[in-house]
Amino acid sequence: MRIGIVDEPRHAELLQLAIQLGGEHQVAWLVDSEAALAGRTGGGVPDLVLLNVDLPSVDGQAATRRLVSAGTAVLVMAPGQADPAQLAAAQGR
Repeated sequence: MRIGIVDEPRHAELLQLAIQLGGEHQVAWLVDSEAALAGRTGGGVPDLVLLNVDLPSVDGQAATRRLVSAGTAVLVMAPGQADPAQLAAAQGR
């Protein structure tokens, strides 16, 4: 499975390491901003994207909608203290 990660660089690198240690999956890309995400999704998307909705440089709701419409699964993460309404909106509820 190819996985994309949208998070702060330090968190993204730790997630990437954990995924690589598992050995069964591949990290396709790491991004930490809206512009970087747009650049990565233009040529196709991975099977799964881990998306931090608390990331100030990315509109988590809009990013989730774009990724899902492009055909990828999105796991919405909220490592801080995310507003439950924000999480529900990112998941389209």
